[in-house]
Amino acid sequence: MKGLLQKDFYLMRTLARSYAFILGVFFLLSLTGVYDGTFLCTFLVFMCVMIPANTFSYDEQAKWDKYAASLPAGRPGVVRAKYLFTLLVSLAALALAALLQALLFFLGRAGTATLLEAEFSAVAPAGFGILMTAILLPLLFRFGSQRGRLYLVLVVAVLTGGTVGGAMVLSEAGLDASILLTLLAAAPLVGLVALVPSYFLSLRIYREKDL
Repeated sequence: MKGLLQKDFYLMRTLARSYAFILGVFFLLSLTGVYDGTFLCTFLVFMCVMIPANTFSYDEQAKWDKYAASLPAGRPGVVRAKYLFTLLVSLAALALAALLQALLFFLGRAGTATLLEAEFSAVAPAGFGILMTAILLPLLFRFGSQRGRLYLVLVVAVLTGGTVGGAMVLSEAGLDASILLTLLAAAPLVGLVALVPSYFLSLRIYREKDL
């Protein structure tokens, strides 16, 4: 499985420079006040969500699935490697989002938010991203990268609508701000928990899939 994981990281290296350049541009725009830190973190998380989808695309182009299934790790190893890779990328995105928000805060670009509030605005998108990948990965295993990306748009729309709607309901209910911050802080945990049933679903799908 180590080799499968290394393969995905090698593929990610081909995208790293372009992603880093785009992120750098958006960070500079945040420094100038064009975008706020929450938008920057959301954009970062969305890029990281697309990375696993891109590895699926490369695998399909190289006809990798049939070869990988014949390796000692087999189909379960392929699924485990994808989920471990996704988890590591998601945690890296969370750490980087928190770092960028801290930089914006200390540079005086966080508005009236405190450091804790700024960090929570980085944590929430990261948790949202982990939850998206938990839903997306079984779709990618089932339908492939092309159709899976179309379903990603639907997933984003549903989760965004549900999150915004839920926030509005909680706000109208007069929920205390400290409770809202606690809910935001719990977002990554919710995403990580969602990865567990997602993994077993993907494992079942890939075992039964005709390669």
